[in-house]
Amino acid sequence: MRRLRYNGAVRLADRIFLRLLREAARENTRARGLSLTRFGTKYGGWIVVDGVLAEGALAFSLGCGEDISFDVELARRTGARVVMFDPTPRAVAHVEAVLASPERGTSVAINHDARLTYEIDSDIVAKLVLRRAAVSATRGTVRFYFPERDD
Repeated sequence: MRRLRYNGAVRLADRIFLRLLREAARENTRARGLSLTRFGTKYGGWIVVDGVLAEGALAFSLGCGEDISFDVELARRTGARVVMFDPTPRAVAHVEAVLASPERGTSVAINHDARLTYEIDSDIVAKLVLRRAAVSATRGTVRFYFPERDD
């Protein structure tokens, strides 16, 4: 029997719990006659209940990083306005490059993977807003730290 370190056991338990939670959500949505659709990449995507967001709806996205595929697809496929929050310099630079790409006629890689690029045009850009701020469950100042590695 392979012995798991504590962190490995916790990660395994988290994966099992999330898998069970996803399956329960799928069964619940099927029982109610609802369907689910995945928006975004495997890394940065999320599953959404179909029909919940309509044209002009407002969605908040917390923590963009360097994969806003979920946000772009949400705006494109539902017509929702998506307000993205992330104060980190790399995320801000990435989002700004994506939002400028239709005007510049360039494509931007998703999460540094040249095989994946955003399908975005000026109509979608108009539905995406970046706020250089963090959202927290606590009031006050939050400290952010630069990563130890440059990559």
